[in-house]
Amino acid sequence: MIESPAPPEAPGLFPGFSPSVPESWWEFGIRTLRMVLPQTCIPVPGTTDKVVLVSGTSPVLDLAAAFHDIFGAVTGTFRFA
Repeated sequence: MIESPAPPEAPGLFPGFSPSVPESWWEFGIRTLRMVLPQTCIPVPGTTDKVVLVSGTSPVLDLAAAFHDIFGAVTGTFRFA
């Protein structure tokens, strides 16, 4: 088993995200959805040009900090076998 770099060595991106929604939702007054979109890029061992991109999404903005913590904890356990 090869272990990936442990956080904070594995870079993490934690942007907000506002995707467009289908026009059929517009009649309900919904034009965009605010989402939390954490991403972590994990280098593939033995390569210099490959990474694994792990992403998660949640529409629950009030719990964004907790979601980031859980996402970081889960991606921190990622291992190459």
